[in-house]
Amino acid sequence: MPHPAPLRFLRHALFAASAVSALSAAPVRTAEVTEGPFYPFNSTNTLPTIPAANRDTDLTRLAGAKEAGKGELVLLSGVVRDVAGSPIAAAKVEIWHTDAGGVYYHSGDRNVEKRDPAFQYYGEMVTGADGRYAFRTIKPGLYTGRIRHYHFKVKVGGATVLTSQFTFDDERATFASDGVQRSLKGDALESTVIAPQRGTDASGAAAWIAVKDIVVDPAARSGADRAKKK
Repeated sequence: MPHPAPLRFLRHALFAASAVSALSAAPVRTAEVTEGPFYPFNSTNTLPTIPAANRDTDLTRLAGAKEAGKGELVLLSGVVRDVAGSPIAAAKVEIWHTDAGGVYYHSGDRNVEKRDPAFQYYGEMVTGADGRYAFRTIKPGLYTGRIRHYHFKVKVGGATVLTSQFTFDDERATFASDGVQRSLKGDALESTVIAPQRGTDASGAAAWIAVKDIVVDPAARSGADRAKKK
């Protein structure tokens, strides 16, 4: 029978090696996903340009408004990291999505006249030294042809390095029927899935809490910026 001391040493050594391996493993790069037709600043949107006052991190309420937009509150946050896992400072994160009724802030949405006038639809922020991003928003409404999702972009040094989407873990059963999400597999798929948990905001109000890091290559180019580089 082996002496217990060497066995304990071996177990500790294996645990330490596993921990080092986990820490040294490079994070999975967030998958590139289509921008879609309803980015609020694309050239086809003829609605009034979103003013600077309504581009902050709280999408639930317009500047100066007394009432918030309709929908279930979601607190979405994480850290923007490079492919080595280090936080990226001064990265601009943009997010846009439908209101609770499934309508975008875009003239190309056939239901645009039914949009929630109290919802902001778009938000942006620049990360600090810790790379952290955080948005206060709602659960996106559904519309025909797509599952629930958030659109987002990451820009570094003025260049778009990632365009992607977040989808919801509790809707996995519908991934295969979604024209966008079904194209992703394995790590690429998991890099775009969030799993909100029930919680509360700082005031105690009920909220869904979703935490997801975004991993980008600062030297990459996404979408239109990729075309410009060619």
